[in-house]
Amino acid sequence: MADTIAILGAGPLALASLRGVLARGLQARLIHRKGDFKAPSHVTVLAANLLEQEATTRALAGCRAAIMCAQPAYHRWPEEFPPLIDAVIEACERAGCALVMGDNLYVYADAAQTLAEDTPWTATTRKGRARIEVDRRLLAAHAAGRVPTAIGRGSDFFGPGVRDSVVGSMLFGPLVRGKRVNGIGNLDVPHSTTFIDDFGAALAELAVTPAAWGEAWHVPNAPAVTTRQFIELSCAAAGRAPRIGSIGRRTMRMAGLFSKGAYETVEMMGHFEQPYVVDDTKWRARMQTHATPLEQSIAATVRWYQARG
Repeated sequence: MADTIAILGAGPLALASLRGVLARGLQARLIHRKGDFKAPSHVTVLAANLLEQEATTRALAGCRAAIMCAQPAYHRWPEEFPPLIDAVIEACERAGCALVMGDNLYVYADAAQTLAEDTPWTATTRKGRARIEVDRRLLAAHAAGRVPTAIGRGSDFFGPGVRDSVVGSMLFGPLVRGKRVNGIGNLDVPHSTTFIDDFGAALAELAVTPAAWGEAWHVPNAPAVTTRQFIELSCAAAGRAPRIGSIGRRTMRMAGLFSKGAYETVEMMGHFEQPYVVDDTKWRARMQTHATPLEQSIAATVRWYQARG
């Protein structure tokens, strides 16, 4: 069982991580609350509420590492994320396995410069402060010798299976139906995006690379383009002429009256109103996973959405 990697969760990032683990010829174990997920026959699926340490510890028994892709509801991060990560750290410590966190970039304030791993954690948003607290606990557990940990950070991600993202169904859904496509914020500043399969492959690599533990990493991204360019590339992949609109703060606030997701996005609008470019130089210098060219990753995403209407 030394070559078994556990994936915690069953969302798009968890499934991309599962693909990344299997591509390395390793055994995979998928752990989520219900345990009834339809995974490939050679993948073990176990049920465990991650807040219940005993159940999670049993599910992790014999694993080399765990990749954490589960998270609370978006609007519940401040209240629920810290106790969730504490429970997972404790379970990994008991099971004797490393812990890799699938993370985002919310620890940073709105980008006034390119974001690198040494950019200070100065976020003041509710969700940014929650992510800072989670990452501090992860790195503290590593420093204390409790659990080897690593953090892999991706930007807004897209790809097959990704719906709940600003470059998910709100972009590709209208596109494949021939409707107008709306981007968020300023469409003419560069904004890094992360292809979900690159993210999953990177987390799988972190799980088997002890030299990378104890650090935060920016997973590989294709060179940043503007949101308008991203939409134009997507329209070209779908064989459609671009019909592009934009959604600003005011519209998002109004949508927030009816949608918790939209309400929670308002405080993150600064990420979309100025350049938001991620530096993955550290990854490219020391790790092996590469970013998929944007034209290829967008084409794969369009095909996935087209197949589902």
